[in-house]
Amino acid sequence: MNATPRPSFPFQRLFAIAACVAVLLCASTTSQRAEDGETPLAYELTRLRQAWFLGDDSAAAARLDALRNDNRLGGELPRWAAYLRAWLALEERDPQTALDALETPLAAAADAREYVRAVRLLLLFGEEQSALALVRQGIVRAPNSVALRRLEAGLLWLSGNHAEALDAYISIVTRDTRPNYPYVAPWRGRWQDAPPFPADKSPENPPAPVEPARIEPFADLFTPLHWYSTDLPGLDRCIAEMAMDAKHVAAMTVDLPTLAQAAHAGREKVNNLRSGDAAEREQLENAARDAEFKAACAARIVVKSHLAAARSEQAEQLARTALDAAPDDIALLDLHVQALAQQGRAEESRSGPMARLRSLANLWVYTTMVTQAGPQNEAPDRVFAGALALYRINPEAGRKQFQEIMTVFGAPDRTTPVRPAALGLWLYARNEPEPHACTCKRPAASKAFCPGARCDPRPSRLRLH
Repeated sequence: MNATPRPSFPFQRLFAIAACVAVLLCASTTSQRAEDGETPLAYELTRLRQAWFLGDDSAAAARLDALRNDNRLGGELPRWAAYLRAWLALEERDPQTALDALETPLAAAADAREYVRAVRLLLLFGEEQSALALVRQGIVRAPNSVALRRLEAGLLWLSGNHAEALDAYISIVTRDTRPNYPYVAPWRGRWQDAPPFPADKSPENPPAPVEPARIEPFADLFTPLHWYSTDLPGLDRCIAEMAMDAKHVAAMTVDLPTLAQAAHAGREKVNNLRSGDAAEREQLENAARDAEFKAACAARIVVKSHLAAARSEQAEQLARTALDAAPDDIALLDLHVQALAQQGRAEESRSGPMARLRSLANLWVYTTMVTQAGPQNEAPDRVFAGALALYRINPEAGRKQFQEIMTVFGAPDRTTPVRPAALGLWLYARNEPEPHACTCKRPAASKAFCPGARCDPRPSRLRLH
């Protein structure tokens, strides 16, 4: 946000003022009185600066209150002063005064960016409930704002309301008509190009749908958790936390058959519609998408809990059943790959869900994925884990799967195979030697991962590189 937080150390306070009110104070470099030729506004700003530098919060707050309605301030200065006053109030654990200070810039906001700034400031001081109330006020002004609804869902999760947060995320998915949403790359546009808040806020004139070419820039409280693209990273984190709670898992286990049945029924209504009424088809399509995504989210929670407990067979069966209702859900396909990998069913995974992820989510491996930090390093795990599990059981079949995988899951152009260094680094990170032909005299049971040249000086001709 543009309102720089005020640190508690003197040098950092100087930095905070330079960032927030540099333009406001550049004309005021001394503490001369107004009678000595300084303008009254510059005199007020000088006193504000002195109070801030000296740590006199009460004096700084009083002067900021006096400047709140001063019409001599123009441009961005009133907004900066409002955020400085809100910061001082939050330091005193007075969220109501902070909300009163933020009321002026929020009322003048033409889009959601001001609410994003205010929410981040409130979260710095742990004021989730105040931030949630603020966001809901913004949703009343702009019901179609995805940024505000994304913030609302994230704040519900941070407040511990997991079920409400999940419903809020599902509502966002249902309202968005983009194909395969939310598994799309976040929009990195500019707020200047975002649709403004509707001028007429009366219930009789609801805002028109957002034009596809005018989408709000991505703004969220969370970073991605998994390797695939998503516009709702908070949803993945909410589901992951619910999967670790036995009560949520038990509830979703009970609800999953009903949700799956509702998803099948909703899609069947769409397929059996013979009317040419576009409105009716859109209504049925939205209902079907809502039912399918609810079933997919419930299945993800239950499958994750089974995978965490190493119950791969139950996880694989549930994932397969859920994919019948939502065949293109990328998160479910990803969980299906993990369940098959734990069982060493590399061939079935490669030709099934991994092939779907290659087409839908561009699953591929390059060398830097293995070493970089972050969610992208999950992609090599999805690609290689099944073949590694199979290799431990059947070395010859495992080597074959490694060769097939390296041929298919290379660069996106589908003509360049995976570089051998990528597999080598991935195995090295797991303290596993590279798979190759073993001709040593060890018993067959101990050959699963032969140390290669250290046990047989003859080089193998079946190395993968």
